[in-house]
Amino acid sequence: MVRMLYCVMREDSVSLKDFRNYFDGEHQKLISEAAQILNATGFQQSLTLMIDQNFAFMVERGTGMPYDGVIELWWNNPGDLEKIMATEEVQAKAEDLFRQANRYIDMSRSKLFFTEQPK
Repeated sequence: MVRMLYCVMREDSVSLKDFRNYFDGEHQKLISEAAQILNATGFQQSLTLMIDQNFAFMVERGTGMPYDGVIELWWNNPGDLEKIMATEEVQAKAEDLFRQANRYIDMSRSKLFFTEQPK
């Protein structure tokens, strides 16, 4: 199984409340649409808990602020993913998604990468 992980940090100019409202609402809808277009087997979107333990880890381990949210999409076959990602429809949807998300997500501090689960 292949997973795309997108660990996102909000823009400094966006309040935590506004980010969480966007991420849980409009962005959730956009990711759901993208998952369908990408023929993903599944997807999940999570918000970071604002709890003392997360901030204790940050201080104890010197890690800096945690990501504000994480998006996961997954596929059973990496070959399928490569074919789908190359289509014009997917390229257009990705541009649209990132353009809209730019208002809330700091792309320079966010990380996007693919992983593979061992069999």
